[in-house]
Amino acid sequence: MSKRKTQNKRPADWRFFSVVLAAFAILGGLTFYFFAPRPGASIPHYFTTAEAAKPLTETLEPSKFTNQYVAAAFEAARKGPEILAQQPCFCHCDRKMGHRSLLDCFATKHAANCDICVKEAIFASQEHQKGKTAEQIREEIIQGAWKTVQVGK
Repeated sequence: MSKRKTQNKRPADWRFFSVVLAAFAILGGLTFYFFAPRPGASIPHYFTTAEAAKPLTETLEPSKFTNQYVAAAFEAARKGPEILAQQPCFCHCDRKMGHRSLLDCFATKHAANCDICVKEAIFASQEHQKGKTAEQIREEIIQGAWKTVQVGK
């Protein structure tokens, strides 16, 4: 009969594993710190004045849309292009489509398929009707107040 060699297994060196785990935790923390979005660091494009936005973007007719909220948003863009031109759009279409402000969303059917654009336009219109300036509305939009607007499909 042949003798079997038994391999002596050493217990795992837990100190080594704890150092590796700590290194991964530190690396993960540093990655999060340097690459995580920061509040206010990623505000989409907008015009600071209505004059800077001229010539203003032509928008589609609200009557082309059957959804009442979408039509209301396009109506807000048609009635107050100066206000919407001074607002950022938090769907970040400035990155994807080259939009220069919230108003640009209403030059095509993009806004018809985007709840963010619709909510922001309705919010801006409501706040403007209350007598707020474009700058005041922009601050509220940046703070996320547009998220309170309820729209249905």
